Amino acid sequence: MAVLGTGAIGAPVARRLRAAGREASAWDRAPERAATLAADGVVVAERAADAVAGAAAVLLLVLDGKAVTQALDDVLPALSTGTLVVDMTTSSVAEKRDFAARVREAGGRPAEAPFFGTIPQAEAGELYAVVGCDEADVDDVRAVLMLICSGLFRHGGVGDASALKLAANVLVFPMVELIAEALALAKAQGVDPAALLALLEAGTGVRSPIYLARGRLMVDGDFGARASVGLAAKDLELIHDAAFAAGMELPLLERTRSIFAEARAAGLEDEDMAAVYKLVGGRTA
Repeated sequence: MAVLGTGAIGAPVARRLRAAGREASAWDRAPERAATLAADGVVVAERAADAVAGAAAVLLLVLDGKAVTQALDDVLPALSTGTLVVDMTTSSVAEKRDFAARVREAGGRPAEAPFFGTIPQAEAGELYAVVGCDEADVDDVRAVLMLICSGLFRHGGVGDASALKLAANVLVFPMVELIAEALALAKAQGVDPAALLALLEAGTGVRSPIYLARGRLMVDGDFGARASVGLAAKDLELIHDAAFAAGMELPLLERTRSIFAEARAAGLEDEDMAAVYKLVGGRTA
């Protein structure tokens, strides 16, 4: 199997494949990132085409749709007929369908699997992916992804799963901003913000893994990127574009989008998206 993109998620995915006893090759535009995987038994390729040569399955874990297009330019000529190519990025429906058309034209089998989860889930093999693929490829896609995921949700063909993932992401980013506001208000009233997390965890009907996980990072001041402000801002732009194309207005989403854009402009792009707390906590009326 080949992994293209060895950043925050790609590197642990490649390690999981090796830990599962699979041969794995990897490539990254930044060679120094991929090089660290050699110690784990991953074959590090200098070129993307070298990584996919002879691979039965290819996982794309690059930043966005543009990076997918650039990677395909390099790898499609080296792709073996029938190779399964799984795009795991979160990108637009149009980008996913272009990806699928190009892979099919090259003789490959396209699938998509945008996922929920960050570094801890990738390291534990507990990503949760939304899968779009041809019916004939479902079993093969499942066999590959269950090496790195704890669950899969099948939804139509390539492009359909991305549409669903973008809708689901409408729920995610406002929750991060909301827990930041809640913790900031608790602190402003002289309440230990950790008490709010304890209340939520005890069971209030509004507890959520997102509130608890991101809230804990905010309380601890731990802003090392699991999923960065820049990544969140990128996904929020995708949601904005999808809503615009559908002739819709999403007021809360747009407010969240502006806050993450502000966080990016404030130099927080490479910090965890929990870093929006730095902005919210500093605001006064």
